[in-house]
Amino acid sequence: MQNQFVRDSMKIGCLLTLAFVALSLGAPELYGQEPITHKVPCGSIRIGVTSMNNSNRGVGGDCAPLEAAQLLADLNRAQPRVTVTSVVSEKSSPSTAAVTLEVLSTTSSSQRTASGAYDLHLFRDGQVVRLWPMVLDAGSDQELRANFASEISTWRRRHLISLVDGKKVITFHGVPLPQRKDVKSVIFTAYAFNSDRVKSATSPPFEYQLPVPRANTPRRAYVITVGVNANESHFNLEMAVPSAQRAGLLLAGELRNDYSEIHPIALYSNLAEDSAQVVVKNARKANLKAVLDLLAGRPISPRLRKLVDPDHVVRSATPDDAVVLYVASHGYMDPHGTFFLFPYDTGTSWGVSEASLSRCEIQMSRSAQCSKEEMFLEQSISSMELANWWSGIDAGELDMILDTCHSGAAPGKGFRAAPLGDPGLGQLSYDKRMRIVVAAQPAQTDRGEWIGGEGGRTLLVEALDGAKTSYPDAGMSEWFIRATRLAPLTEAKRYPDMKLEDVQAPQLLDFSKYQDQNE
Repeated sequence: MQNQFVRDSMKIGCLLTLAFVALSLGAPELYGQEPITHKVPCGSIRIGVTSMNNSNRGVGGDCAPLEAAQLLADLNRAQPRVTVTSVVSEKSSPSTAAVTLEVLSTTSSSQRTASGAYDLHLFRDGQVVRLWPMVLDAGSDQELRANFASEISTWRRRHLISLVDGKKVITFHGVPLPQRKDVKSVIFTAYAFNSDRVKSATSPPFEYQLPVPRANTPRRAYVITVGVNANESHFNLEMAVPSAQRAGLLLAGELRNDYSEIHPIALYSNLAEDSAQVVVKNARKANLKAVLDLLAGRPISPRLRKLVDPDHVVRSATPDDAVVLYVASHGYMDPHGTFFLFPYDTGTSWGVSEASLSRCEIQMSRSAQCSKEEMFLEQSISSMELANWWSGIDAGELDMILDTCHSGAAPGKGFRAAPLGDPGLGQLSYDKRMRIVVAAQPAQTDRGEWIGGEGGRTLLVEALDGAKTSYPDAGMSEWFIRATRLAPLTEAKRYPDMKLEDVQAPQLLDFSKYQDQNE
């Protein structure tokens, strides 16, 4: 999967290069003088910074003509210039640094257009650690589905860097530094975008020698497991909680090789045995957000802290730490490709189904007939919300396992592994050098089996267990790779008459060692 992303990114780069060459040679026929509309598969197509969106999808049907993309001839090709000018240890907290950058607007000699400056990204050792401006709400689903003119206007408004005489100096305070004895230095780089979301060149690397001596800080791993067997809207499951419990044990065992402290955080909702009575209700939307807020250093209420972290073991994550999230629940992909997780507390919305959710989303209806569906999705967890909550976590190792139906949609429709500055979970995983395991393709359901007297387990957890048993010395990336390969083989063997396209196919997005993401 990763190699396919890389090949796609290279193709995009080649297309853009050819287009810009055509512009410079005066060959407009290569890209067309007039916007062209035609029918293509539903969804969003993005080439670099141009976008065509379609929100008129019929159920299982064709798509209406797409909005015309911005012509390359009209694209602002002037690029802002970003430089890391200084990095200094902060006296109040020697484990953090103040990083100062200079952002300059430039002007294209051919277009005579100023680049402007938007959406500054600061990286430490290739992992994004700060954004300017910091946008906690990346935009509503309706805004993200809008046509290109509306989308780019919204993006400019949210990500503008206000310049004075074409320049701005920005200092990020409190940037965490590794404290491990084996790390001698870190490298800071940065980039920004112009008014049409064309990326600047990445700044020259600024190598910062870490101060010595450093405190011998323990390395901590936080293992968050979410299992949703009970749901207020009766999207109940049987295997989510036992799968989450087993996954937590497997993950903790692997992380124990590199981290001296393992902190499990369990958020479950469950039914009493052979009963419809709900006995555990902790897998709530607000509870998951609260845990991620703590790990990102954001404040939460004392009431929530008592619920999710009564012993106060959860701290703001550092570059020496790991944060791993496993979720087993119902998942849903709406007709526009947006992915949702169903926590326990989606409301007592009797009669809501995937079919009714999709019907209301297609109609974009806010009528009384769709009020239950609208409330249900507001109380669910969208992939955009999950990305926003996760974005402030500054751990050195970040892993997410989404063991749900349709979880392949979580990275976002049309996601490409490239520094495009897009919102969403896929771009965040790329920028943060994460690993994301999804249990099923966007249109697939997630399946499981009863394992002896141990209760049910999902196919993915069964594969994780089998891969770890067969390859006990495999590191996290290799373990995930082997599990995603084992799962479809196990299912195909178990159900030999199953059609190939119906075999559940987990996938791994692994950017943990991806070196060239900022170039």
